[in-house]
Amino acid sequence: MGETTLGFSSDYGPGQNCAGTNGIDRVYSVAVQPGEELVASITPSVDLSLSVGTSAACTNAARVCLAGDDSGGATAVNSVRVPNHGATPLTLFLFVDSYSSSIVGSFDLSVAVVPIPPGEVCQSAIPLPTDGGAVTANTLGATNDYGPGTNCVATAGRDLVFSVEVPPGQRLSATLVPGTDLSLSVGTAAACVSSGRVCLAGDDSGGTYATQSVAVSNPGSGPMPLFLFVDAMQASVGGHFSLFSEVGPIAPGDVCATAPQLPTDGGVLHLDTSGAVNDYQAGANCPGGAGPDLSLAVLVPAGHRLEVTASPASGQYNPSLALVTGPPTSCATPRACAAQEDSAGPGAPEVLRWTNAAAGDETVFVIVDSASATGAPVGVSAVTSTPPPGETCANAEPWAGPASFTTSGYSSEYNGGVGCGAVSTGGSGRDRVFSFLVPAGQRLTTTVVPQGWDASLSLVSATQCSFGAVACLGGASGGGFGASQSATYSNASTTDALVFLIIDGVHSSAGGGFSLDAAFTQAPVPAPAGETCGVAPTLLDGAVVTATTAGLANDYASGFGGSCEGLAGPDGVYRVTLEPMTRLTATVVGLGGFDPSINLVASIAQCTSTLDCVDGDDSGSANAVNTVRWANPGSTAHDVFVVIDSSTASAGAFELTVTTQSLPPFVAAGDTCATAPPLSLGVPVTSTTAQLQSDYTTSASCVGGSWADGVFSMVVPPLQQLTVHAVPLGAQDVSLDVVAGPATSCAVAPRVCLASSNSATAGGAETVRWVNGLSTQAEVFVVVDSQWGEGPFTLTPSVAPLLAGEVCGNATAIAPGVLSGQSTTGYSNQLAPVTSCTGYGAGGPDRVYAITVPDLQRLTVSVTPTGSGDPAIYLVRGPGAACTSAPTCLDGDDSGAASATNTATWVNQTGGPAEVFVVIDSAAGAVPSFTLTTSIGAP
Repeated sequence: MGETTLGFSSDYGPGQNCAGTNGIDRVYSVAVQPGEELVASITPSVDLSLSVGTSAACTNAARVCLAGDDSGGATAVNSVRVPNHGATPLTLFLFVDSYSSSIVGSFDLSVAVVPIPPGEVCQSAIPLPTDGGAVTANTLGATNDYGPGTNCVATAGRDLVFSVEVPPGQRLSATLVPGTDLSLSVGTAAACVSSGRVCLAGDDSGGTYATQSVAVSNPGSGPMPLFLFVDAMQASVGGHFSLFSEVGPIAPGDVCATAPQLPTDGGVLHLDTSGAVNDYQAGANCPGGAGPDLSLAVLVPAGHRLEVTASPASGQYNPSLALVTGPPTSCATPRACAAQEDSAGPGAPEVLRWTNAAAGDETVFVIVDSASATGAPVGVSAVTSTPPPGETCANAEPWAGPASFTTSGYSSEYNGGVGCGAVSTGGSGRDRVFSFLVPAGQRLTTTVVPQGWDASLSLVSATQCSFGAVACLGGASGGGFGASQSATYSNASTTDALVFLIIDGVHSSAGGGFSLDAAFTQAPVPAPAGETCGVAPTLLDGAVVTATTAGLANDYASGFGGSCEGLAGPDGVYRVTLEPMTRLTATVVGLGGFDPSINLVASIAQCTSTLDCVDGDDSGSANAVNTVRWANPGSTAHDVFVVIDSSTASAGAFELTVTTQSLPPFVAAGDTCATAPPLSLGVPVTSTTAQLQSDYTTSASCVGGSWADGVFSMVVPPLQQLTVHAVPLGAQDVSLDVVAGPATSCAVAPRVCLASSNSATAGGAETVRWVNGLSTQAEVFVVVDSQWGEGPFTLTPSVAPLLAGEVCGNATAIAPGVLSGQSTTGYSNQLAPVTSCTGYGAGGPDRVYAITVPDLQRLTVSVTPTGSGDPAIYLVRGPGAACTSAPTCLDGDDSGAASATNTATWVNQTGGPAEVFVVIDSAAGAVPSFTLTTSIGAP
């Protein structure tokens, strides 16, 4: 290692895009000319990071880096790339740092300034024709510049960028014909950022060689510059393709801007979506929109309810309906729907209802879509009428005493929020609204008993009861079908308060008859908060307290564990004793404009000056309800601590509500690994995490959150790759973990996962992959969890054979001689030995060969690249079980330039023939072509 951080000091701390910045740092500078890019990497002996920036990264406060990398293990290669798209030279500074001041060591620094390749990034995008012509290219020489984002598909691989300008009133249609498994996404400049990127559309459907298509319309008054991204699902996937593009007029109804008027006289308008394109994807409270769609404009009088019916002409077509308010531009990505309907099956009519609670008439847009990639004829009709009492908060029914009601015939108006019942996890069932006047100092308790369906309750203030997302004063859900639900609210003010009770269905289209009762009791007396966990007062189930953080100190100013939120202000603490098999839900709302945060600590041992939180919430505004949850699945009582804090230094008053709920028994199917139902290959399973408990949370190798989780078992055949695809059917942020069997391994603390996935945002699909490199079948458990929310999902498992040489278990047998035309393209990174094998990390795709070496003979193996790529070579002694992810090597080599021949040797002195695995690897990226030369002879 030629460089070191030993003897240097820590001058630069955290900053935007700066990686691993709490340790000793060393700085280098390099000049990058216009049209060139900096490509730099470090190969460390300890856990070092690499960041790059302009002089804005050289400040001690509010520093900003352009890029940073601290990924992988302690000796992983970290890389950065920064292009200069300006007209003048750019001076960049490279920072070699670490996440701790105790980490110092040596490293190799590689720096190159090269021309920006065409298509590498948006600024050097390749222009596309607009007449239907094609551009041919290959992603193998590209790098991965653009990662996950809203509507951006399959983004882990190498990507190329193309540009086209769409005139006003025109649309772009683009088709990708790949030679391997590639994806196609399109977006404006918002898709060109490194994080938080937003695409307008994307396609990664079909098999490896499937054609992908996107279409984007420009309904505006000026030209629309667009960027198209050819990418892949895996880092190792790349290859050639043809990209066809054409710009033409927008057809009537293709987008909201050209939507024809839908009459409201009940007459049927006959449409055919098969001639349309897929303009609108999924969105907040919107159904999945993978198919071609058509848009219709509807005028809804003030105070009237719209009812739209879509009747498919085919028994196989399954349409969906979405309603968007506002101008036509509201239909564009990222869109949010005021109402949606996709509950009926193929061939059955879908009926969408929405009420115009505004003071004036309103034109809305109804989008006829489908989850199917192909369209079909469909009849659409609409009528308007006076809404029934309780349809919205605007015409809520005043509660007049215990009675029976129904949600049948009502629509789904409220579909999201914080601190609510199932509404907060995407409850899209029918809802009905009642109003209550709660006297000052009184506590309202509402109780609903549904007749055979799964109900939720949400209590909302008069100022927060808006369509779509709501912020709740209290809520309840999770009891199951037919279970009674109760929600409470205490009016701690000095005036009467008008509140609304929204009775909703946990599942799409759920609803039916129910009974409603309510009671008013004296509100609890305000209770002070404890200064620390050690003196925290104990709260009982159902406690509602009003208190303030004024006069308290900021005892807990920092936290770790991945869940702590808002720890900058004075803080107060409460203790809750959870009985066995119970679940705690604690909510806090600010009073008088105060914006509190809430954190949950699982034991007093974690109540140090740096909190270790199991859950935390500081979302929304001062009026939002923040919620934490935790379950005690044990057999003894357990104390937990609720910490009320703030993201600012200010103090203020708050209302804290604590409720506990009995957990379902462990025998519930899928609640734990011990009760996991089996998955069948290729067979989608629709299930839900609602009513289950949170058994499995985040660890060093797992991404499971603090919400309820469900588990499935799977037997993976030998030498096969398992792929599991999860699609949430609500707004929850689903995550996936794969745990090795037996079932008892799921309960080991800290939990160890074979593979994990949590790359998508809320409502997005997740895909996890794991390779069984053994010669025997392997039992695994798939844990479906969430970083936010609970609810239904669809899970699809599949397996596929491994490429020859993917792992040691199916290594390609070789004999002494020369093998030319070899490649690691298409392979994955199964082996990543420490630097003791070659002197460098090995994070690239690897390929394994097997050879038998006679006793007292020397094995010599060399690898020579015949094109791009920088191969490494190392030897691992058999049997195959020795090929762990970080194997011990007999010898290895990754020296010299990228074009150099690397050689590994080993003399067999074991007393008999020995099996040796020859692994061709790289520090990063595939090796497209290499020659392998093998010889065996006397030492």
